Amino acid sequence: MDLFLEKILITDKVICDNIDKKDVLGIELLSQNIVAQLRNFVEAIARFLCRQEKDIADNQKGTTAAISYIKSKDKYIFLNRFHKCLQVSASHSTVEPDVAIRLMYRYWDYLYDCKKFLKQEYNIDVLRNLDDFPLEQDETLKEYYEKISIQINKRSIIQITESPTNRYYIQKKKVFRVNGEKYYEVTLSEADNKASKFDNIIAFTKIDIPIFYAIHPRLEDSKIHILNRDMPIRIIVGFKVSIRPCEFDNFFKIFDHRTRVSTSDNEYKALMSYLTQTKLSLTELIELDDDDFAKIREKVCKELKTTHIFDGLSICRQFYNKPGYNVLIYLLYKLRNVVIRDQYNYEPNDRLSNLRLKYKCIGFDTMPFAFELSNHFTNLGDLFECINLAGREHELLGRLIKNNTEIRAKLYTPESELSKFKDIDSLISKYNSLLYYKHKEEGSLKHENGFVYINGYEKNTIRIIQQLNMLTSSGLGGYAESFEQWQKETGYKIDSSEKETALQKLFSYSKVALIYGPAGTGKSTMVKHISNFFSNRTKIYLTNTHSAKENLKRCVNMAENNSFSTIKNYISKGGAECDILFIDECSTVSNVDMVNILEKTQFKLLVLVGDIYQIESIRFGNWFAIARSYIPSKAICELTYVHRSTDEVLKELWESVRKLDGRMADLLDAHHYSVSLDESIFNRSSNDEIILCLNYDGLYGINNINKFLQDSNNSKSVKMGMEIYKVNDRIIFKDNERFGDLLYNNLKGTIINIEEEKSSVKFYIEVEKVFNELDVENANFKLETPRNKGKSIVSFYVNKFSNRDDDDKDYLSIVPFQIAYAVSIHKAQGLEYDSVKILITDEVEELISHNIFYTAITRAKNNLKIYWTEKSQRHILEEMHSMYNKQDASIIAKKYNLKMYT
Repeated sequence: MDLFLEKILITDKVICDNIDKKDVLGIELLSQNIVAQLRNFVEAIARFLCRQEKDIADNQKGTTAAISYIKSKDKYIFLNRFHKCLQVSASHSTVEPDVAIRLMYRYWDYLYDCKKFLKQEYNIDVLRNLDDFPLEQDETLKEYYEKISIQINKRSIIQITESPTNRYYIQKKKVFRVNGEKYYEVTLSEADNKASKFDNIIAFTKIDIPIFYAIHPRLEDSKIHILNRDMPIRIIVGFKVSIRPCEFDNFFKIFDHRTRVSTSDNEYKALMSYLTQTKLSLTELIELDDDDFAKIREKVCKELKTTHIFDGLSICRQFYNKPGYNVLIYLLYKLRNVVIRDQYNYEPNDRLSNLRLKYKCIGFDTMPFAFELSNHFTNLGDLFECINLAGREHELLGRLIKNNTEIRAKLYTPESELSKFKDIDSLISKYNSLLYYKHKEEGSLKHENGFVYINGYEKNTIRIIQQLNMLTSSGLGGYAESFEQWQKETGYKIDSSEKETALQKLFSYSKVALIYGPAGTGKSTMVKHISNFFSNRTKIYLTNTHSAKENLKRCVNMAENNSFSTIKNYISKGGAECDILFIDECSTVSNVDMVNILEKTQFKLLVLVGDIYQIESIRFGNWFAIARSYIPSKAICELTYVHRSTDEVLKELWESVRKLDGRMADLLDAHHYSVSLDESIFNRSSNDEIILCLNYDGLYGINNINKFLQDSNNSKSVKMGMEIYKVNDRIIFKDNERFGDLLYNNLKGTIINIEEEKSSVKFYIEVEKVFNELDVENANFKLETPRNKGKSIVSFYVNKFSNRDDDDKDYLSIVPFQIAYAVSIHKAQGLEYDSVKILITDEVEELISHNIFYTAITRAKNNLKIYWTEKSQRHILEEMHSMYNKQDASIIAKKYNLKMYT
């Protein structure tokens, strides 16, 4: 037997023997044992393949030659990528059990490809029992995927030769398996600068489509029958890589290679065909050695007179290992026009090899695993694929500390959580030494008293706490007496004794008032009462979202001396002066934004409103949660009586979840709030009903649920691109440039008419807002005759066509709303519905935090149903914990000698 084949079969036997013993070993040990063998397995295959063309030794030198060999061959690209993954996971050493399980879920697909390749090309049987590996599959999706696979198998794969009409980016590609075969669930978004997650579409295929660049897919519509109704699905039967020409132009512009690439260029056509056939990324292409790169260039550009694209790629290669190369290689890995443009600088950057890159790129280029690009959150998986991790342990430490802070709201990370890192102080020293000089003060890591933290995050937290403390040192003289006199003179009625008691002394001892309270307790009403008392004073109201701003506008008298703004707009305009500053939704306000607000605003009284148990800030924002630890009770108002619902059992559930008192499971089950997924989720029990999901993608994501429910609407329809819009569809407006604050993000509405013309579509939308002619005299929409009290009808045109080859998509070609039979839990914050159905799949259970779950269930006024499996319910409730970090509060108090009140 061939020596190299024997090595493959020896390792194969070890892997298969372990799978045979899966019931004895358990998933953790089984995964560890297999992961430990994978590098040997892949390198044995590489040596065997290389040996078919040239002699190599059975040693490390031979292995190195074999890896170089497979890297240079298009048909072995899957094996090269597998080997690259194994290098990242350091599979020659023991991997922790939980990590090994996650790795095996990912590596199974590569092993499937190895098994299939060796059988087809060499008639070698390996991994005989791979299908027996206990992969975790969501049982709620099993029937769906089985029926989808049947529809996929009915269709033949076709080759696309025509020029593309619509391009799509692949946002996500998920493998699912049916009867040992691989299929893919693909999330697509339109390839333009204005694409949003609201417009993503789901399609299914058996084709392993590369995720790097825009593609032109051939889609076919189909249906499956599930939950007693037909579900529309899309199937990809063919594809062609179709990079937007503007992406080449803007990328090459970074190093002054000026081009006007066109889809009609022969070089463009040849390169797209090559990338489609080989499924190679341009990053993999330019990192080939000189000879292999030259061979591919010759193959693609044979007999072509102009080669502007390959000329640009050749120039890019010249920056290898120079400052700026990490930025170039990351941008090239997944060409996205909007990301490329956000990095571009008109002037050369002398710190990045005179590339035309913003100074914000310096941090990423130096430590790509720890820093982000300008206006772009980098994906860790993408980084692993295009940047060598060797010698970057200090970056991973920095990333972990940053994620702990921003995602887990943990300012101080204890040493016990950093046991994977060797010599923390040495890594911190290296990390800090590599910081750009403008980032050193704010971005440096500190290691003190058994904890590691980021200096700037701590400083901002302290700034906020100290300023709030100063405001509690004295109250507003004569406040209690003047409030009492005002009530007597005006006969002003306050809606609850709880609020009245708080208002009588709210500013007697402090110039800041912190108003906490669960959803539905009347926090906005409290703001109204304060505003009415100070009616002749200048007031500024700040919120994070347009919907919260509009809610305050409805609550508060729209007087001339009242100003309303989102925090983003307020900060960008440089601040202002007022008598009273109100900040709503404080739990969603980041520390950075809060520092900016306090620095940019001159005020006499400060009112902070929010609920620390609702969804927290996207960026690090711990200040509102820990503030009450240092603020005396005289400055705090805690509202407890819930007005939103009269259902006492529902309110009891809210309270139980809020306090995490251990009764949650009993209440959920005893009162039938928890149910298994069935057709009832699609049967409306109220005209005011919403389905809440956590994610946009997937079979049970928002976009697909909306398509499913829309399919039952038989009203007049119009198709625009891949999307269908129907009369009577429920919609919400998206963040858009066209209508400003009038038709704002999250405004609810209903399509009441559609008029289709040759080049445009006119939509008539009934919105839950009242306009008059003066409101809309400069608006980009027309006000129509209303038909319902408390609502308005607006109309506007959307153009049908837009050139996706160019940089910008005309906003007149963008549909400014999304279908909204279902919305995200995040979007629902601040809204309420008579009936709420929450859909939680096993796939997203890890993302359901205490705050997210509490926010979701408190959107319901009367009816609540949670569709999840028993497994998901048990896991989520067991893992649920409060985001309030008592440890951080204690550390700050001790370090800065602050008195703690709670």
